[in-house]
Amino acid sequence: MRRVRPTRGARPVTRRRRTWALVSVAALVLAGAGSTAFMVASRGGGPDGDAEAPARVRFHTVERRDLADTATSPGVLDYGDQQPLTGTLSGTITGLPSVGQVIDRGEILYRVDNVPVVLMLGDLPAWRAFDVSMSEGPDVTQLEKNLRTLGFFDEKPDQRYDWVTREAVRDWQESLGMPRTGEIPLGRVVFAPTARRVGAVTATVGGQVASGGEVLTLTSRERAVTVQLPVADQRLAKAGAPVTVRVPGGTEIAGKISSVGSPTEIPDGTEKKLVIPVGITLDDPKAAGDLQRISVSVGFRKAVYEQVLAVPVTALIALPGGGLGVEKRTAEGIVRVPIETGAFVQGFVEVSGGDLAEGDQVVMPE
Repeated sequence: MRRVRPTRGARPVTRRRRTWALVSVAALVLAGAGSTAFMVASRGGGPDGDAEAPARVRFHTVERRDLADTATSPGVLDYGDQQPLTGTLSGTITGLPSVGQVIDRGEILYRVDNVPVVLMLGDLPAWRAFDVSMSEGPDVTQLEKNLRTLGFFDEKPDQRYDWVTREAVRDWQESLGMPRTGEIPLGRVVFAPTARRVGAVTATVGGQVASGGEVLTLTSRERAVTVQLPVADQRLAKAGAPVTVRVPGGTEIAGKISSVGSPTEIPDGTEKKLVIPVGITLDDPKAAGDLQRISVSVGFRKAVYEQVLAVPVTALIALPGGGLGVEKRTAEGIVRVPIETGAFVQGFVEVSGGDLAEGDQVVMPE
């Protein structure tokens, strides 16, 4: 931080004339402003450097505030946790959901040969068929918990697929118009941790689906932001850290970093660049309205200067003989006050030194 020594004492200003001088990058670095150039008012008048005060001027009240220095990266706002759903059963697609439809436990995702594929809730994906010949396992417990919630299973869920489980499955099958076999082939039930939203429909009614063929894309019910953060800014990506998301129209929405991925190469013209995939959730998703799959900008906090004395950058003036200051309103009139500058953040500057305190009023450019 550059310490400014005034060449004249603070005193009332009687005449003003305003010109503008560009402060160089080097000077700003010395003043603690970083590498951003800006315009500083240089006010002079007669040989003593005073300026003539106009009849009407604008003032800004000096305040203590947090200054959050940010780095901005582009991102995409869309429904999060997108997962393609591939078919395991071969046959003809005879029913599909609509994009945007939310599907919950026990509801139909799509139909193959007019037999439904059903969503159930659980963290374990299905990896085998369900029948009485299967070995014990947590997937059986997960199935029985769903059947119990849906009203078809009255016992305490366990890891055994026995005749009680089979009868519950038969009743469940009958409720959906499926054959009452008491067995569930692999692919007839899809497990997901929560209810899912249909983000895209890839297959078509009447089309053929084979094992491994994509049918749908499922997403979460909440929108999220994805950012491909340059690996050089990896230090900014900390789970739980606050961010600011700016959507088209200028609205800013607070959010938090929900996930930080591993370094990944993505295309960049004819070359590739290394990025960190960062997931962001919005504190108030409704603030984004109905927007989806749109480009946004995300502000990551680089540093926070807490409760510092700050004024708008445009309030700074270049003092005669060098240094920076502001013009302060007093009972006797407007006086020049030399100051020291600290952090320059988003149009404000941290100030200290000189006869300047919280609640004072400083002159703003017209």
